[in-house]
Amino acid sequence: MTRSDAAIALVRLTVGRGRLPILGPLDDAFEPGVLHLVTGPNGCGKSTLIQTIAGLLPAVSGEIIHPAHTTIAYSGQTTEREPSLPMTVFEVVASGLPRTDRRDAVTRALASVDLAGRARSRFSELSGGQRRRVLIARALARRTSVLLLDEPTSELDPAMTRRIWASLLARAREGQVVIAATHALPPQDLEGAWGELRLPSAGAP
Repeated sequence: MTRSDAAIALVRLTVGRGRLPILGPLDDAFEPGVLHLVTGPNGCGKSTLIQTIAGLLPAVSGEIIHPAHTTIAYSGQTTEREPSLPMTVFEVVASGLPRTDRRDAVTRALASVDLAGRARSRFSELSGGQRRRVLIARALARRTSVLLLDEPTSELDPAMTRRIWASLLARAREGQVVIAATHALPPQDLEGAWGELRLPSAGAP
């Protein structure tokens, strides 16, 4: 695959917090059809890289290249909303979606994370793992060209971990570019292709 074929290309990319470099320079490309896993030890810059690709952090140097029509959905490690907010699960997943087709999109996304029966529940009533699944559903509901996730299976039991990986592999097979920072690889017997970008320890040459 050439750089021009990729949906996301990293060109001499260095990422960090402020102007302090954590990781890089990186030259890599992420194409549709594959679940791309960003792995490595704690503190190596996995989350920083995902947030930089998502546009939440500025790059220290280098470029992130993608087509002009690229749309991105992001699901981070934190709940991103105070659990005390008086929102239902449906409202959290539907936030930002056009009203015309959001009910079907939310229903499908919640089913993919096994929360179809909790649409009317208060977000504040859910456990940490359930809130994580709601936020993954929110990203899935958007049907963007690129899906970015930071540790999507943390706080989840083995059965739900397997279900989340299966959903992400299915999205990749459908043509979405899926990039996930993770400590855990998907089960080998799941259908679909995945590749690994393993990052070095912080400070390693």
